[in-house]
Amino acid sequence: ADMTPRVAVDAVSPAVLALTLTLPPPSSAGALSCLLAPTAAPDGIAPADLAVLLSVSAVLPAPAIVSVAPSFVSAGSAATIRVETRGFGPVSPSSGALSVSIGGVAVPATVLFADKVSGAFSLDVPASLPVGTLALLLNIAGRNASKRFTVTPSDSALDAACVEGCRVGFGGGRESRFVIQGLPAGVLPGEVVAEVNGQQVVVQAIEGDVVTVILPALTAENEGSDPVESWLQVSLVASPDRYAVIPVTYMPAPKLVTAQLSADGGDILVTANQPTTASGSGDCAQWVRPDAGSGSLGEAPRCAWEAPSRLRVVPGRGASIMPRDTLLFVALGVTALGGSSDPIARHAVAVSAPAVLQVPEIVVSGPPEVGSCDDVVLFASGSSARALTFTWRC
Repeated sequence: ADMTPRVAVDAVSPAVLALTLTLPPPSSAGALSCLLAPTAAPDGIAPADLAVLLSVSAVLPAPAIVSVAPSFVSAGSAATIRVETRGFGPVSPSSGALSVSIGGVAVPATVLFADKVSGAFSLDVPASLPVGTLALLLNIAGRNASKRFTVTPSDSALDAACVEGCRVGFGGGRESRFVIQGLPAGVLPGEVVAEVNGQQVVVQAIEGDVVTVILPALTAENEGSDPVESWLQVSLVASPDRYAVIPVTYMPAPKLVTAQLSADGGDILVTANQPTTASGSGDCAQWVRPDAGSGSLGEAPRCAWEAPSRLRVVPGRGASIMPRDTLLFVALGVTALGGSSDPIARHAVAVSAPAVLQVPEIVVSGPPEVGSCDDVVLFASGSSARALTFTWRC
């Protein structure tokens, strides 16, 4: 690889010299010193007098798990998996700085290689891990990274199916019901144990072959912006080998992701990352308002949900909201379509400029001719969705 710094001149004038400096990848974190010095100078000035010493900070990239292969194992089966990382730096196999856990269970790990840029490790996954989506946590010298790891049900599970409540929000707490074939007649909730992703689940009632549970909140390690596919495992206390596994999905709450001004600045299209239960039209205050320090939406702004994931905001007279201002979502009780998520939390979204700007049409009128010493009165007018301001220059 080319390790020579390169300099390109971007602009030069009597007062300013603009350069682009391309540096090779640093070998470690810290402060880098770079001396820029010309090879020649005007008469009477030494080149060293024009030299500039720059200090550039080199930081380590955030550590991350790049891949896990395979990314799942079957319940009751031990396996060896390979984990590849970046950003951790060199690791000595005998240093004791490496620790790995899956679902809170310590897992033996072997260093395959680890240099300044990337690393690879071999993990011995035990057969005792519970069915579910678990957090694989890797710690090297106090620096952490995580990735989801799945334990799938084995082929020996009892037949089961969801009745209702199989899609819940990250906060859990909802009642879910399942039909499980093969449970003994008259079995009581206390004679059954249930868990999801390694967490205990409250068995609320059993009526015939219908089991009702309260799913817990998703653990912080598994939270993110995507749905989390998980498995609920229900087994008999007296016969742990008789169990059922039912898929459940933890759904993230919707979130506003864009708020873009129209070409003429007359309205703002706000979009969410998934369909919501919001609908209707009316005063914007029931859904969004400008955040502190942002411009206003003017007098009596109106809002309308054009689709479950699209809100049209029409500012009123005197609106001053501009790109880089923010809108705050303030509605209560809005969830993902179907009510399968937690309610949307209050959050802000930045207003962006139009993709294509429509220039207002301006008309300037006045006398076609004027004397050299006469006053001139000019009139300017224009059409625009927003109030126009005029600046005159001669």
